[in-house]
Amino acid sequence: MKAIKKISAVVITALLGILMLTGCGANEYVGKWEAKSLTMSGQTYEGDVDGTPVAVAFQIEFKEGGEGELLIAGKDNAKIKWEADGDTLTADSGDGSDKLTFTKDGEELKAQQGTLSVVLVKVDDFTPRSNE
Repeated sequence: MKAIKKISAVVITALLGILMLTGCGANEYVGKWEAKSLTMSGQTYEGDVDGTPVAVAFQIEFKEGGEGELLIAGKDNAKIKWEADGDTLTADSGDGSDKLTFTKDGEELKAQQGTLSVVLVKVDDFTPRSNE
């Protein structure tokens, strides 16, 4: 009888751990994401613009534990904090002053702030800047 209770406790603990990891959906966001397209003031940019990949304009890495790094134009980087709630992910500068909210749409993350909108796709490695 004691063995059954121990086995039940281990199974329940394991199931709860799995549910905590998958229930919030945060693991699907962990990794590197970069711009597939940028829209500014009604003009959409995709692929290369004058020989520079649009992907390097906005790159973000969401790391385990709710931390990450934002790269703008492949060089200006900033530490971020992030959290996921279902299909919504919020990233901020760490002090909460600058927030950007992403919505998951299939395999893409989309965000809009003012006249700028960005569509991100998950990548294994960031696209390098052309001068690297």
